[in-house]
This record gives sequence, C-alpha cells and structure tokens, in this order.
Amino acid sequence: MKYKSVLCPAPFNSIVISSEHTLQPCCKYIGDLGDLTKQTITEILASNTVKDLQKDMYDNKWPTGCMECKASEKVINQSVRTRMVEDVGNDNFTRNMISNLEISSSNVCNLSCAGCSTRFSSGWLKYAKVIEKTTDTEFYRSIIQEVPIIKSDSKLLIKNLIELDLTHCKRIYFKGGEPLLNTDMLAMLRYLDKIDMLRKIVICMDTSGAVIIDKTINETIALLCKAKEVKFGISIDGPEEVTTYIRYSPKNMASLDNMRNFISVFEKNNITFIVAPTIMVYNIFSLDKLVEWWLDDITAAFKHLDLDIYLFNFLIGPNYLSLHALQPATISRLVDYYNNIIETKEYGYLFSNIVNVLNNVEYGGHELHNQMVKYTLDMDKIKGQNVLNAVPELTNEMRYL
Repeated sequence: MKYKSVLCPAPFNSIVISSEHTLQPCCKYIGDLGDLTKQTITEILASNTVKDLQKDMYDNKWPTGCMECKASEKVINQSVRTRMVEDVGNDNFTRNMISNLEISSSNVCNLSCAGCSTRFSSGWLKYAKVIEKTTDTEFYRSIIQEVPIIKSDSKLLIKNLIELDLTHCKRIYFKGGEPLLNTDMLAMLRYLDKIDMLRKIVICMDTSGAVIIDKTINETIALLCKAKEVKFGISIDGPEEVTTYIRYSPKNMASLDNMRNFISVFEKNNITFIVAPTIMVYNIFSLDKLVEWWLDDITAAFKHLDLDIYLFNFLIGPNYLSLHALQPATISRLVDYYNNIIETKEYGYLFSNIVNVLNNVEYGGHELHNQMVKYTLDMDKIKGQNVLNAVPELTNEMRYL
C-alpha cells in the first residue's frame, strides 16, 4: 500500500536506543520519545509523542528536534534525513515496520574528541570537571556537560528487543560511546544470531579503532562474519599529529599505527572499512594528507579488503568548531588549495564536494570566531596540548578579533 508522502521516514521505520536508555527516531534527533527504564519499547512506540511526531512528518513540518538535519541541509545539502529518504523513500515506505535500528546505549569511551561531550564519551568527564565555571566558558560547558558514566544494560536491551518484530530490519548501527567497549554490542549480535536474523542484516559500526583487543574479540569477529555485510566507519581525522590532537587520549590511542593494527585484527571476510573524518576547523587544512595516507599506506597494504574514504561528514555542531568559525580570507585560501588539488592530483576528484561546501560557507562573525579561539586555548591548557603544533595553518586564526 502506498502512503502519503512524508518529510522523513525515521519516525516510522527507525529506532535509536541512546546512552540514557531513551528512544529517538534517529541519531540527530534532539530530545527523546520515551524512557526505557520507565516504559517498554512497544509502549513508547504507541505513545502520543510518537504519533505527534509522525503527524509532523505527514504535514511536512520540521519538528524542533529535527533542526540539526535542517541546518546540515542548508550547509551541505545532505543530512541523516536525506540519506533515510534515499534509502527508504518518503512516499512508499512500510509504515511502522523497523528497518533501521541503532544501539548507542552507553557513553563509555577512552577518547575525549574535540567537539564531543560527556553525553557520548566518558573520557570527557575528568576534563569537564576542571573547566572553570564562569560566564566566559558557559557556551561550551553547556555542550560538554557532566553526564556520568553510563554503562550498558544488556538485560534491559534484550528484554525490549524481544518485543519488536525485526523481520523487516535491514541495518543495525552500533555507535557510542565506543561500540567495542559496549557489552550491548556482543549481546545484540548473540541475540540476532539466536533468532536467525544476523545473516540477513547489514551491521554498521562507528568506531574510533582506539581500543585494546580483549578476550571477547574472537567471538565478536566470528559473529560479525555471519552478518550479511559489515561496515566499519573508522574515525580518523587527519595525519598523525592532527588525528591524535582531535581524537585525544593521554596515550595517543588514536595514532595511525593503532588504526593500522585495528584493521589487521578485523580483516575478515565481509568487513568494509571506511575512513570518515569529521570535517572541522582543525582538519580542514590537511584532508589531502589523510587521503594520501589512506591510499598509499592502508589501501596498498590491504589490497584484499573493501576500503573507502568518505569526505562528506561536516561538523555542524558545536558551531564554534564548524567551518563557519574561520575567517573569509582563510576559507578563500582553502578553496584555492583544494581547487589546485582537484586539478593536479589523481585523487583530486574526492575533493569536489569539499570545494562546493567551502564556497557556501558563511562566516559566523567575530563572536563565533572568538568562541573557537577561547575553547581551543582552554582545552589545550586542560589537556596539555598545543593546537599550533598539530595545525600550524591556524596561526592567523588563533587571535581574538
């Protein structure tokens, strides 16, 4: 049966289980639909909250919780919404049958990445606690917050998933926190295998790769190899000094050597590895060097693997680390830089979208620029880093205007 066109199919076909054990329609939705510690998953999906959100989709009305997708589409013409419409369709979808499920049920992570927060990374907590509580730091404290460590609850997860009909499920996403530090991931794989659904499902995982391989890894690999397909999106943001600056840990867990070792551990049958940098003020200057490493080192060393690179993930928030915080003269130089790469390098075609986005970046003004400077200097002091050692191209930007 064909249903009326909708703005987005997510509230009908998608479920995200967040680190707070709440339900969301997608990973970008701001707010929640219900609390799994207080209601069952079927009660939440039948609630007026969900029905009202679905009505907004039928009315082509942008709900408050969907503003991040709207902002993303304004900047880069893409968002989670557009990808879901492309995947599912917005006028011929199977109503209220789950096709996408995301497990982000813990914030346990060993990194404190720039632009992240305690909601998604327990590694941020020790730094959040020492930030000065002044009006000058409120703009980033409100984002970093002080959410406590939230561990997984596999019994709660499986108890609720048993209530769902997963026979129409196409993809399951594991995000975080760090999925490989979340025991819900293994519990979920075991459950899917038990109900004979694992072989029908594409598993997608966003991982930092910055993990110590433990005794459960062999079972994890064995189960992943039973899936229809597995895609690892690895968070590598630039050359060595840039990625370890952005993906910070005291022991440099996000080093390129560790990433290479991570791939070697998981180089099994049906796993695709995709490097997907989060493009922001700190790595926009060196994406070509990341591409060269990926093509010349990793692709050359792992010729038998399915490898890809994705340069479409632009940071929208926090906005003080977005490209809008960079001055127009810097953006102009970047346009020239990447246009030259397009014209002179064999891999230049990868940067066409980068140039398109840069050409449409609107300067956010001096206040936003100064917030970027303030945040960066404060975090460098707290973490013992120096942004100019990693990104010398920011020298002219690291001044208050």
